Amino acid sequence: MMNNILTNLSTNTQQEMHLFIDYSEECLHTIKQLKNTQIKENWTKPNTNKDIEDNTPLLIDTTNIKPIKITPNKPKNITAIDASVIRIAESTRGTVIALRGAIVHRTNNIKIEVIGPMIKFISYEGKTSTTTIDTSIKTELKIFERLIQLYAASKVRDTIILLDHSLTITPDKPGSLLLDMLETSSKNSNIVMAFSKESNIILSGNTLQSIDADTKPPFIIDLTNSIKYKTPTFRHAGNIYLSRLSKQLFPYRVDTYPSSATAHVFGSLLSSDALIYGYPETLSIAHSLCTFTWLDVVGLQRALIENTSAILIDGPENRMALLSPFS
Repeated sequence: MMNNILTNLSTNTQQEMHLFIDYSEECLHTIKQLKNTQIKENWTKPNTNKDIEDNTPLLIDTTNIKPIKITPNKPKNITAIDASVIRIAESTRGTVIALRGAIVHRTNNIKIEVIGPMIKFISYEGKTSTTTIDTSIKTELKIFERLIQLYAASKVRDTIILLDHSLTITPDKPGSLLLDMLETSSKNSNIVMAFSKESNIILSGNTLQSIDADTKPPFIIDLTNSIKYKTPTFRHAGNIYLSRLSKQLFPYRVDTYPSSATAHVFGSLLSSDALIYGYPETLSIAHSLCTFTWLDVVGLQRALIENTSAILIDGPENRMALLSPFS
């Protein structure tokens, strides 16, 4: 059934499914639990901000850190990866999510691979609050995203791989998959760069802007050896930088791997990708391609009903009844 859903939605499955077959079968097994049950349509983006958990606060000693000016370097191929999740239906026993990922390859042109959507049922059993449900959904997203990253890392050579969020290794399955991905990437002479939009960098009381007031972008600051406190639960792979790659607005935390990938990789990025407020355009494209639209959700809901014989119920919407047409 899962393969039928993927095919009906014109999803690219030919090359990817050999890597995702176990995950796909797991999704299929969970969806079978919805057969002939009542479900209610939903279109909710769950609270899955991975930065909150993975980017633990980094207390930085600013005594000996200095900005490093970046100049354009030899260009390299770029591969950017992102994934997203959305809740598409609810039942009395759990919630149904859909996951989709995107890989954008930038060389002389742009090539796009879209993986998914995959539909999975998350049971409420053993969960006591909305927080634990969102945590389960977040874990599913991280596992799915790590599988896509592992696939891409095994496919490309001598490439800069761009990821969203940090390279924080957690003591769970997503953390184990991250280690596999980094090892595979290194074997293929790739360099991984992970951009965090929420840095959680604490510079000994200084603001991010004050530390670099006299330096004009583009520049980076190596924070790897200046971290004063590290949590014992998580560990960080590679090097950690504060980057300011454009004059506009934002600095970012950037994790790079392997550690031997020094400042020159930022110069290669400047020569290989456009930067929007210092953020790689190719990574922004990957994000937009994996985001679900209203039409996507409607199609997935109809495919779910068709393949599970689930019974759609249309319950009253209090907000709509009370506030329409003002809401």
